[in-house]
Amino acid sequence: MTAIRYLNQKDAIVLQRLAEHQSNLGAAELAEKLDDILSSAVLVQGDVRKKNCVGLNSKVTFSKTADGEVSTNAMTIVSPEDASAAESRISILAPLAMALIGRKVNGLVKVQLPYGEATLKILEVEHLENTEA
Repeated sequence: MTAIRYLNQKDAIVLQRLAEHQSNLGAAELAEKLDDILSSAVLVQGDVRKKNCVGLNSKVTFSKTADGEVSTNAMTIVSPEDASAAESRISILAPLAMALIGRKVNGLVKVQLPYGEATLKILEVEHLENTEA
């Protein structure tokens, strides 16, 4: 289930810095996952966000199917220092966020979570900053 990812240059720079930081900390596997996201993404010029695509500081609503159960969740993907479980703000370094970043509304994404694999369907994206293209 491979779908195209769209990242604006601002998000790509943040992800690149996080990859370098993780590499310096010895977290090679996490740095490699971030590098994979960057290398497979289509870059959108400047700070403009592609309409209906998940980016940093985007609130994303998605349905999750795991073990035959379907649930709907919403969260905002943020930089690690801005993460807050109480406010449903998840770090881009979390597997769930890395699976969603750059994906489009109505896209399906498989993600490995601590309790097993889940399939996500992106229902809605609300950009909390920047303009859309």
